[in-house]
Amino acid sequence: MFIFSPLCFKTQGRGALFGISPSYAQDFVMPDMPDTSAMAMTGTGQIDIVIDPLRVRLVDGRVIQFSTLEIPDLSANDGGPLAENALEALRPLLEKKSVSIYQTKKKDKGRTNRMGHHMAHLIVRAPDKSETLWVQGYMIANGLARVLPSRDNTDLFEAMLKAETKARTDKTGLWSDEIYQVLSPQTAVAALYSWGIIEGKIHSSALVRNMLYLNFGDNWRDDFTIAVPSSVRRAMMKEGLNPQILANKTVRVRGWVQAYNGPYIELNHPAWLEILP
Repeated sequence: MFIFSPLCFKTQGRGALFGISPSYAQDFVMPDMPDTSAMAMTGTGQIDIVIDPLRVRLVDGRVIQFSTLEIPDLSANDGGPLAENALEALRPLLEKKSVSIYQTKKKDKGRTNRMGHHMAHLIVRAPDKSETLWVQGYMIANGLARVLPSRDNTDLFEAMLKAETKARTDKTGLWSDEIYQVLSPQTAVAALYSWGIIEGKIHSSALVRNMLYLNFGDNWRDDFTIAVPSSVRRAMMKEGLNPQILANKTVRVRGWVQAYNGPYIELNHPAWLEILP
């Protein structure tokens, strides 16, 4: 059950100060509006209530889930301080507001989840119908959530990643907590059985039974490893990137960290892997 303290907004500079808890007090960040030309605007609606930090219910009964987002301490039945902060920030921002609904252009992929909720990006509409605030961008820029692209929802990923990188660099919101910092291949074990972001230099690669393994140490039996399935490898090749020649490249990868000959992430989408300078 969520337990909330009153939320107070104090105008300051560009935006507002979250008066929720001293550890997460911050200046409000207004994200840039995204280029939605690659998406389909599938309708508009008015938000009735914010159900939780990742879902809202419209007055017509539809439930919209914010696609491509993840909040570390939000579970199916409960939420910790991060989830509470995000919910308290979203309620006055979204409830009773009109929104534009943007979804993937492919009607048969990524528009609904198994619960029947609509997966979408939401942009708040002013009374003159102009679009004023991108919800996902707001949450990422203010450190209220992390970017979590799925196989069928990667729209606006680059814009979200840019906002997340800035929030992480500035230690905004959740990024001010050491537990959510980017890990190295040597410390990746700290993220076992959870979502993690790992950054380091690839040592070598090996193709075994059509699975490509990117190893980050001399001993593949216990070092950090990224597994790249053939479908993801083909998608990367179409984008002009051959993952088999990434040895000595520094990368940042995000995903669910499993235990398989050391910490291990299986790449579900090319967007999960960033090639760094």
